[in-house]
Amino acid sequence: MATHFVHTFLFACSACGLPVAITRTSESTRWESVENVPMRTYCGYCGKVCYCVSGTARRRYVDEWQRTKEASQS
Repeated sequence: MATHFVHTFLFACSACGLPVAITRTSESTRWESVENVPMRTYCGYCGKVCYCVSGTARRRYVDEWQRTKEASQS
């Protein structure tokens, strides 16, 4: 099974300033593999739509992720 890496980015909501997390997967440990990819999410506190770019994250975390099963080929 292929190894993937989970990249978690923490941003501040532009409306309320509370944390917003976005997670992406990649086959690389380098956060640059998902750098400058536009991301959109919703703030769980105030409901505002947040548009973020990975390079502006306040914090970044990378963890190895082993798949528990292969994706189906349908």
